[in-house]
Amino acid sequence: MIVLDTTTKSLEVLLAGAVATTQLPIVACWVDVTTTTFLPGEADTATNNATAVTAIAAPAASTQRQGKLVTVFNADTAAATVTVRVNNNGTFRTLVKVTLAVGSTLIYPDGEGWRVIDATGGITSTTSPTAHAPTHKACGNDSIKLDELAAPTDITTLNVSTTAHGLAPKLPNDATKFFNGTGGYTTPSSGTWTVISNTDTGAQNNWAPAGLSGNTLIEWNGAADIAPTGLAGGTAGQLVTIRNVTAAKIATFAHASASSSAANRFTNYATSAATPVAPGGTITYQHDGTNWQIVGHNQGAWIDVAYTAGDFTASGAMTWTVESTDLKTFHYRLAGTTLEIDLVVETSTTGGTPDNALQVKVPGGFTPAGASGKGQFTEVYMLKSNGGAYTFDGMWNAGSGGTNLLFYRGGFGGGTWANGTNNNAVYVSTRLQVN
Repeated sequence: MIVLDTTTKSLEVLLAGAVATTQLPIVACWVDVTTTTFLPGEADTATNNATAVTAIAAPAASTQRQGKLVTVFNADTAAATVTVRVNNNGTFRTLVKVTLAVGSTLIYPDGEGWRVIDATGGITSTTSPTAHAPTHKACGNDSIKLDELAAPTDITTLNVSTTAHGLAPKLPNDATKFFNGTGGYTTPSSGTWTVISNTDTGAQNNWAPAGLSGNTLIEWNGAADIAPTGLAGGTAGQLVTIRNVTAAKIATFAHASASSSAANRFTNYATSAATPVAPGGTITYQHDGTNWQIVGHNQGAWIDVAYTAGDFTASGAMTWTVESTDLKTFHYRLAGTTLEIDLVVETSTTGGTPDNALQVKVPGGFTPAGASGKGQFTEVYMLKSNGGAYTFDGMWNAGSGGTNLLFYRGGFGGGTWANGTNNNAVYVSTRLQVN
């Protein structure tokens, strides 16, 4: 994290000299943190040859500005030497200095540090490696990396064995052979997988994809969503993985659905709703002789929740009106029985008789297994009532078997939401256990 904590401290970028044709674009993102606010910000500019330009300006008084992202892209026709430094009231502290090839980007993502992405998308180091070998071989005390040694010979003395750690034996140049547990290469007697493509869509009871045989990878690429309730023809021990290779469609797999025959049904980790697989995700089932048991699941991309006014209600006789333009973010991701939810609602309206909870329908059709209290959220959790200041003292509750997340001000019974038009907000990134 890059922290600017005084009104005279800023982040600057400059070049070693003049560009050939084009200045280098700069993009920076940050968050301003005070005792009561958490406000993101962004700026973009460009270099000015060897004259320093401000990428992230100094914060206001009593504010800590946390740099989250800095990028400098070499749009010029020649390599450029870039320096990023902190200007602390006229005292300069260099953070990184690197020569960027044409088309390369110097990037600082918060929590990951500086790196360079070249024009092909590959990540390169921002510094040149130290030549360890010469000093080490001259009795220096620095370490030497394995890949800095000379090319190995064909001697097998250091090969791994059942009695000692060691190097891998020389490859047999045979793609059908694999390294076994005794130190040799053998061809597996079983475990061959079939890979098939499938474009089925809609409800699929007793789904029978063409070409399914033995252990199978199904690369699903339907033109619309698909919702299998079972998979036909399973045998004990058989493995089937479905991979979503679409750009934007969703596959959902129902738990123990009576719409398919008993032997074809799925048994999922989460049982209250169908398990989703978004683009880039996979789900793996193994047949245990009775039905299909889930053994692996990666949802892939977050799933956006389509706006529905009825998803947003309030406790008691209070009303909560969320218009489509008020809903900035609402998506979810399932991992096992943990449902992660990101929700941002701004400029919403409360009315009726003031009460203590705003309610949001749990996405995906899942029901909470029972969770409540502070500390069961991640990233940001802020509330704003009737245009007041943002507060961090709220509490959410998801009653076991219910269908809504309830957001309280100041904890359970800690205060009511004041009526207000287009000035109530909820910011939450949370997770809860579901049935």
